[in-house]
Amino acid sequence: MRTSPGELEMTIQQVRKRAGGNHLNRPKAPVGVSLKDAQVAWQRAGDAKNLQPKTVRWYGERSSIFVRWAAGQGIHQLQQVTPQKIQEFLHHLRHEHASGAGPKGRNGQSPKGDRRLADVTIRGSYNILQVWFRWAQREGLLRHDPMQGVEKPKVPKGQIPVATRTEVRQLTTTARQRDGYQGVRDETIVSFTFATGLRLSEVAGLTLSDIDWSSSSLRILGKGNKERQVYMGPTTRRALRNYVHKSRAALVRRFSDRDDDALFLTVHGRPMAASGITTVFRRLRSKAGIKARFHGLRHGFAAESTRRGADPFYLQEQLGHSSLDMVRHYVQKFGPDRQRKAARFDLGDLLK
Repeated sequence: MRTSPGELEMTIQQVRKRAGGNHLNRPKAPVGVSLKDAQVAWQRAGDAKNLQPKTVRWYGERSSIFVRWAAGQGIHQLQQVTPQKIQEFLHHLRHEHASGAGPKGRNGQSPKGDRRLADVTIRGSYNILQVWFRWAQREGLLRHDPMQGVEKPKVPKGQIPVATRTEVRQLTTTARQRDGYQGVRDETIVSFTFATGLRLSEVAGLTLSDIDWSSSSLRILGKGNKERQVYMGPTTRRALRNYVHKSRAALVRRFSDRDDDALFLTVHGRPMAASGITTVFRRLRSKAGIKARFHGLRHGFAAESTRRGADPFYLQEQLGHSSLDMVRHYVQKFGPDRQRKAARFDLGDLLK
């Protein structure tokens, strides 16, 4: 159930009251606002703004890592958070924190692991804290934004985990080794995602109603509830249609009492969640002996399309990017070099 603006305002007032502040006097922030109270109020604010539930959950999960770490440092109130503490937390993520999930120690820290967090994950944590503390300052819960003066973690531009054509073939071959519906479904998920560039959440959220067979297009609800149209090539359309009208249809007939529109189903006729698709992909990856991640299929689509000379604006629309920044990165890394382009588009030919 969504949080209404009135309920949100009441939550913020309660936070300020518990902290001993006057909710009518926003410029003067209360001193005793607890981190946990501020976190709960911020999540309700995201809910009230009609953010996608998975986004609100992600904000909660990543900010909880900071709350637990801060508690281990003796920091329990919003006003105790300083730029120096933010920097110490980012250092903790980079050098000590193995994973955002799993059991925590007494100091709110994860047990030592054998892998470090990716640079992009650390920057994501920075972004989430920045959104949280700016919101707290706007709502009068915080006098000064502790993120000011804290440098944003850099992510090397070369880091694009791409699933190659060879790896995708290995995955689909591995999927075919499984008999029945699951084998066809798993192969379809891999090949379809690689051929369309969809995000994991978008694949999991697809329904039969989203498919327009006549135009070979898909209605996609992407980030921020933004709707876009994505197109399939003839081969991808045939493979998807074969899955829908044969394998999926045969499964649905076994569970005729269920009327579900989801494109990808479990063996029990239920919609596959994003976590279920991730589990399937990890199993395929392990059996195939490769390291590609599911999101690498999306990057693989972008890389192969760029190599084939795809128009940047087509890529932007197909991938659902709000700007050309990421597409420009793909073009710089995977596109034809400028020497080849100069030879191809030599305008001197027009003067002959």
